[in-house]
Amino acid sequence: MLRKQKGVIPRKHVDNLFTLSNAEIETVMSLTERERQILALRQKDMTDYRIAKEIGALVSSVQRSRANALRKLSAARQDLEWVQKAGITLEGR
Repeated sequence: MLRKQKGVIPRKHVDNLFTLSNAEIETVMSLTERERQILALRQKDMTDYRIAKEIGALVSSVQRSRANALRKLSAARQDLEWVQKAGITLEGR
């Protein structure tokens, strides 16, 4: 499912979506290492302030990265639900 939201497939990739390599798709769609790190720390009940101190970032950067990660995960969940409803199997992954 394509959206104009930040953190989902950028418009510049829509025309050649089916010619992207797996590595390019991962770059566009995957969580960044920083986003994963922030979500993992948040899961440990750390506040944005504590996370920022832990990783040496601004609180606003932590908040933005967390929001981007949650947006990406929400889009991925919607896409997986669509795949399941369509009866598509994800073999070999």
